[in-house]
Amino acid sequence: MAERGVSPIYSLAVNVQRLRSALGMTQEALARHAGVARSYIAMIETARIKGPRPAVLERLARALGTTASKLTATLPG
Repeated sequence: MAERGVSPIYSLAVNVQRLRSALGMTQEALARHAGVARSYIAMIETARIKGPRPAVLERLARALGTTASKLTATLPG
C-alpha cells in the first residue's frame, strides 16, 4: 500500500506555523500583514478551519514570503 501524506488542513497548519516562526513573526503581525484577524491565524495553525479562501491564502503566502502552492504542500506521512 502506498504511503499517504497527512491531511491538507494539517499540512497548511504546520507550514504556516513553521514559516511564521522562522521569520520571527507573531500571529498578530502575520494577521496584520495578511489582512485577517489574529484568531483566524490561530485557527489555521491549529487546523480548526477547513481552509482559507484563495485570496486569503495568497495574502498569507505573500506575507510569509512564499507561494500558495508551497504553503499548501502536503507533508509526508
